[in-house]
Amino acid sequence: MPLVLVTRNPKITDEALKPLLGSIRLAVAAALSTAGEGALTPNDIEVKVQEIGPLDQNIRDVSIIIWANNYPARLENLDARRRHLADQIKILVRAGGSPSLAITGSLWILLAPGSYEEW
Repeated sequence: MPLVLVTRNPKITDEALKPLLGSIRLAVAAALSTAGEGALTPNDIEVKVQEIGPLDQNIRDVSIIIWANNYPARLENLDARRRHLADQIKILVRAGGSPSLAITGSLWILLAPGSYEEW
């Protein structure tokens, strides 16, 4: 189960994040899904949202970090997957923001071995 952490500047309101949060699980599932063991649906994606803290440094208005298992099929074209997902995220972030507000952002996709269980 990939974990998505969205960190936002307090100037980015809940209302401004709604387009992003309404679609991010579908976008991440589509971007990272692979055949077989790495297949994903939106229900497989966990999203956490937090605000920038007073000690954070060099953080964009919206920073997204995605942790997911490192299946070989994801590694083969990780940069292309990231670019495609970033393009979708930029559209969603701009859809929620004020036209006069320039919103900066960043996206990390971090692949590593992982193990998940829920109860």
